[in-house]
Amino acid sequence: MSIKRDRKLVLKEILHGDGPPYWRQGKANRPCQTSEEAAIERRKLVKVLRRHGKQDAMALSLAEKLNECRPLRRCASGACPECGRAAQRRFVGKADESARLHAVARYDNMMAVTIIPTAPDTSAVVRGSIRAAKYRVLRALHAAKINTFIGGVDVSYNETAPFIRRDDAADPSPRRSGRCAHVYVVIPQQAWFRAEALIRALFPRTPDVPRPIKADRFNGDLRAFAYCVKTTFDRRVTIPKHIGKEGRTVCRNTRDRDLLAWQKVELALHLDEVGLTSRWLLSGIPLMKPKPVSRSHPKSSNTSHPV
Repeated sequence: MSIKRDRKLVLKEILHGDGPPYWRQGKANRPCQTSEEAAIERRKLVKVLRRHGKQDAMALSLAEKLNECRPLRRCASGACPECGRAAQRRFVGKADESARLHAVARYDNMMAVTIIPTAPDTSAVVRGSIRAAKYRVLRALHAAKINTFIGGVDVSYNETAPFIRRDDAADPSPRRSGRCAHVYVVIPQQAWFRAEALIRALFPRTPDVPRPIKADRFNGDLRAFAYCVKTTFDRRVTIPKHIGKEGRTVCRNTRDRDLLAWQKVELALHLDEVGLTSRWLLSGIPLMKPKPVSRSHPKSSNTSHPV
């Protein structure tokens, strides 16, 4: 998607309001973000960029860009919480409408699939680039002949401990932190069952990512579409694996924490570079209104009417 299309999208002020669509979000099942909350988040991000990115000219430039975002003069930055919310609302409304048409008003034949694009030759995860994760998953879906899906790319900062904790031993190793992009797509059930083995082979398990693919039946909740292109991001801290006396895994879990200041700056710069609609994955389901095709009909030279 082009920058011009991003700007055209967010200039529709109705998307910046508090009307439908509505959905619940987060583990606490909170209402979706309001326009006032998005404006507050934008001002907070401007302060973070100015304070913690003052040595970076690009961070300061982005801060000024976000600071100038206002009605009828939207910045259309992928890092802007207000413009991101407008794009999210557009995506959720149209994705729900298109999915219902494709599923013949039934969601029980759709699957919600989360994919972390693990590297096939190493244990590393494609962390740095949203585009890299997006196009790796796109290539995999097309290779599996899945031609209809709706989705988006989410980002989190994951902290993991590379050791095995035994019998409550102290942790002598520092935690590793890195940005991880993962793709969330809604796919027709039959297409997923046909291609599941190939997709899992393309994205195998690694020591860092023991579960790179998660698939569940899609229940039609709008929060799934909103999650694809959400505008709030977390730092996921892994609770270290604990091995009991019998050698069996007792605990491996994650908990969400707020991003650190340097992570907010780094991610904002990356989102600004990527753009708003470049996080979307669309195939076989149109979300953007196509341009009308003008067809000129030649006038007939015979203007007389038969009697």
